[in-house]
Amino acid sequence: TDDITQALGREVVATVANDYPTVAKCIDEGKLLVEESPKAKVTEDLVQMARQLAGVGADRRGGWLRSLVGKFGDEAKRKAESNA
Repeated sequence: TDDITQALGREVVATVANDYPTVAKCIDEGKLLVEESPKAKVTEDLVQMARQLAGVGADRRGGWLRSLVGKFGDEAKRKAESNA
């Protein structure tokens, strides 16, 4: 990555593992990496990069429901504090 940083003049913030067989199989079968090979390094790298680009934290514990409940819980907490 040092060579890339030097050549581009920018810091490398993400890398993606090379897993041609897994990626090619998913492309050939029209399936998503996250469904077919969720634990593959290439999948984890792409998910992490997507989360970075979206500005979402890396903590995946709890899934989408916990995230949804957390958002409403935080909003309710702020309202309660402002009314106190």
